[in-house]
Amino acid sequence: MGDDELVPDEGGVEFEGDDDVEEIGDFEQDAADVDSESQDGAAARTSGCPICGAIIEDLAKLQLHVNACLDTPPVASSSFPPAPKTRYQPKQKPISARSPSPLKPLPIDPSYTLPSPSSTLAPPPRGNPSAFSVLMSQNKDHLAWAAAEQHEVRGPRSGAGRRKAPFYKVMQGMPIAVDAFRYGKIPGVTAYCLTHAHSDHYTNLSSSWKHGPIYCSSTTANLIKLNLSVAPEYVHPLPLNTPTTLPNTGGVQVILLEANHCPGSVLFLFIGRQTVNAGDSPISSPFVGSQRTFRYLHCGDFRACPAHALHPEIKGKKLDLVYLDTTYLNPRYCFPPQRQVVDACASLAKRMVLGTEEEKEDKPKGVTQSVLRGWFKAEPKEEAVEPGLEIEEELALDPEEELDVTFNGDLPPPLPPPPKPLPAPHPTSAAEESKPSTPGKTLVAIGTYSIGKERIVKAIALALGSKIYCDARKRGLLLAQDDPELHSLLTTDPYSCQVHLLPLQSITVDRMQDYLEQFKGLFDRVLGFRPTGWTYVPPAGMDVMPDVSRVIVRDQKRVFDETALKPTRAASQKYMLYGVPYSEHSSFFELTCFALSVDVGKIIATVNVHSASSRGKMQKWFEKWDVERKRRRNAGHEVVQYRTVDYW
Repeated sequence: MGDDELVPDEGGVEFEGDDDVEEIGDFEQDAADVDSESQDGAAARTSGCPICGAIIEDLAKLQLHVNACLDTPPVASSSFPPAPKTRYQPKQKPISARSPSPLKPLPIDPSYTLPSPSSTLAPPPRGNPSAFSVLMSQNKDHLAWAAAEQHEVRGPRSGAGRRKAPFYKVMQGMPIAVDAFRYGKIPGVTAYCLTHAHSDHYTNLSSSWKHGPIYCSSTTANLIKLNLSVAPEYVHPLPLNTPTTLPNTGGVQVILLEANHCPGSVLFLFIGRQTVNAGDSPISSPFVGSQRTFRYLHCGDFRACPAHALHPEIKGKKLDLVYLDTTYLNPRYCFPPQRQVVDACASLAKRMVLGTEEEKEDKPKGVTQSVLRGWFKAEPKEEAVEPGLEIEEELALDPEEELDVTFNGDLPPPLPPPPKPLPAPHPTSAAEESKPSTPGKTLVAIGTYSIGKERIVKAIALALGSKIYCDARKRGLLLAQDDPELHSLLTTDPYSCQVHLLPLQSITVDRMQDYLEQFKGLFDRVLGFRPTGWTYVPPAGMDVMPDVSRVIVRDQKRVFDETALKPTRAASQKYMLYGVPYSEHSSFFELTCFALSVDVGKIIATVNVHSASSRGKMQKWFEKWDVERKRRRNAGHEVVQYRTVDYW
């Protein structure tokens, strides 16, 4: 990590105990110190039915009883219907308040304000739902999230078997799980989908996998067979943008869409009826067995762009549920468009290596500095922060900083000397003589993970007219990707090209000194790029709940070019190293534009969901988006105006 980079906080990641996660932690930690009186009160309320108030300590019986209360039709009364007395209770042993409880559930605090950040239920049939049905849905949401928290916090105990899957890992009413390999064989699931080959999404997937077919893109299929030795008979690559009926799912069709994340990453669009309550959630769907067709979009990890909202399977079509990558769902994360960052790196490399500078539009003095400040400083506070929405000023774990299990952080071993002396310069034409005399003196080193950042690498190599060198391990990973253009740029000869691909951790002055020494006489300086997810920390007083329309106007005015790239503090003329604000996750602005541009019934957050506090903050934005989306559609606006199909 460069000297000018802050060390992020690593708390609250999605998979507790795993070192190779890439999601950031919760926006803030819940208070750790709770007085004993409030703890006892919460524990006492845990065993009560939130509908009828019956006291039941046994978790399994409580869940059965609550489902019975929820499923009982309402009566014409101002109060809730009484709990069933015999219909749902075992005859041989009535439910007792003194029943033993071998597994004590987590406290469920009735004072928690509903609704949760997303509903576990798809929207009901069109029409105005009754207040009773809304309350029932909210109670089911609360129980589903409470169960999910319990499963993730407790995990499997000795002799207790596998870890249970939270409800958002299994598609509602369908026997389909997404990125849920760490939970083993999930009850009722017949199809396992993998969005991309990042380690936190395929945790526990290995050569011993035998729990069911795995559906993914062709690139991801190649990577998990290469790196994890998954048996080929379980791996089923699917084409993009092509409806495919998944076997043994009740006729569910799936369409894979490009996720704009890492190579091989996809969104899954599921279309079909609800046929089964699969998974470990205690909450059942009331739509199982109905003839209604549902449309779910699972985003995995993605960099949202207009192309997603304009896709013919998305634009103008209702999405009942969207499982959203909420990694950066916080106004503090306002990094620039990925395409602009890639172009800026290529332009800077061309100017510094070849001695040329692209023609630029005339800009008034001070505009560039103003633009740069726009990216790296928050605007003055204009609105009051809503109560309960304060965000602590801590750094979150950069989701791009995953532990690289296939492309380690050490420098490659010393290279052998060139097999033969470099050839003498050949006669040059008049045009060639006008070029810089020693364009090969600068080595361009680009840091990457095992999978990802390939766009910057290709753009720089093409701008310089150079091949790309990397070690054998990295080369194998690149060849597994479905990218013929990238394959054509690769070379095994480090002395014949200027662009070298190295582990991200190697792009530091100390390590570049050792690496450059291997090319003494060929290269005499290094231009290094360290592209990584950029963590933005707002100054005190930043508006953490700005108006949605203001977010769009503010961020669409911003521009990022090579003048915004600044060398690290330890850089010098010989070691010119640049940190690059490049992320493969959606910024807050992009998430907002995407949510406003699609017709969605409910949003389910999939990242930063392990505390009620974090979920509550995200729910506030879901509600704001919903209001603004309806306003825009009533005014005839569907997709948020965009600059190119690559970015808003």
